[in-house]
Amino acid sequence: MQVPPTARRIAIVTTTRAEWHLLEPVVNELATRQGLETFVLAGGTHLEQAFGMTVRAVEASSLCPIHQVSFMPDESIAPSDHTAMTRVIGQAVISFADAYERHKPDLVLILGDRFEILSAALAAVSMRIPLAHLEGGHVTEGAIDERYRNAISKLADIHFPALPLQGERLRSIGVAESQIVATGPIGAALARRAKPLAPIDMEKLSGFNPEQRAILIATVHSETASTTTADQIAGITRRVVEAVLDLNHSHKGFQPAFLFTLANLDPGGDVINKELYALMNRFPDDVHVLPSIGHLYIQALMASAGVIGNSSSGILEACAIGLPVLNIGSRQKGRDRYGPVTDVPWDAATIVPEIQKLLAEFNSRQTGSLNKRRSQGETEPAHSGAPDPWVIIADRVSGLCRNLKRLDL
Repeated sequence: MQVPPTARRIAIVTTTRAEWHLLEPVVNELATRQGLETFVLAGGTHLEQAFGMTVRAVEASSLCPIHQVSFMPDESIAPSDHTAMTRVIGQAVISFADAYERHKPDLVLILGDRFEILSAALAAVSMRIPLAHLEGGHVTEGAIDERYRNAISKLADIHFPALPLQGERLRSIGVAESQIVATGPIGAALARRAKPLAPIDMEKLSGFNPEQRAILIATVHSETASTTTADQIAGITRRVVEAVLDLNHSHKGFQPAFLFTLANLDPGGDVINKELYALMNRFPDDVHVLPSIGHLYIQALMASAGVIGNSSSGILEACAIGLPVLNIGSRQKGRDRYGPVTDVPWDAATIVPEIQKLLAEFNSRQTGSLNKRRSQGETEPAHSGAPDPWVIIADRVSGLCRNLKRLDL
């Protein structure tokens, strides 16, 4: 699309694998809008080899130019404590300020509640660049992201929460009604259109054949606002995997297989990731670790037996497709659920029986209608008449840019 000389420049910030699959349809919808020049600022773990260099996936799937923003320290790929993370936040503010100065955005659009996103928000506000925030109004009492999210909400000028309830929370902290546009959950909208990976593709991705194994997709993060330490989480994860594999060794049904994705770039994440790789080395036929599943995440979920861990993707995307979810610990405490979730504490004696129950239910429904529907690639019908979330966002951003002579605060 040819960009007019007076086009408004929209910068979309992405720093992790988790947010990009939600931002991708927003980016590509904005790319089609007249009067806008959209580009992506990609940084954080997108640029880290240990996390899969997911900037390549961003470049491959975006219809807009990608500019890299580097702020991770050379000596370490993961902050090992809160002091180190604080230094990364400071460097990220500087790096985003430099990127904004170089690329001159008229509006910055961000998603979520990570510390990297807080840095992008602080730089934008300090430089008097209007800020749009997606997915505000959530609650996660077991993660320091709860504070980051609320701080970002106070900094932002326009808000795109997923649900009206989340919009109400924004109003409760002083956000004006005119600044809030509820969009519907992006992940749920994507899930309604997705089809499960074909068995051969799921095997290429995970190393496991979904027609022979009950694949459990697992993501375990540190709990940055609770008393449960990363060492404890790593140890409990190890004992759970050992117990589940031992209990099902002679099982006649689908044998369980664990597909882990790496923990986030949080204090303690490196401890958990070290344990995950150790488990893969001990159980190479039953445990695999991927830095990221990337844009195939929802399709991979649909080819799996269930989700375990403490990631928001279990509470949100997995629920949206009716997948069994075992949420562990307090990291996601208070988050709005889009479907049934089983909550358990970080206690192996409690977690293992729940996984056994999940596996038993998976085996029992292999001839049932749910499994048949998934295997044939059928998904839940889309909501009739409701625009997609990314269309709502692009409409509002386009209208804002079109109707205002200036975007000054």
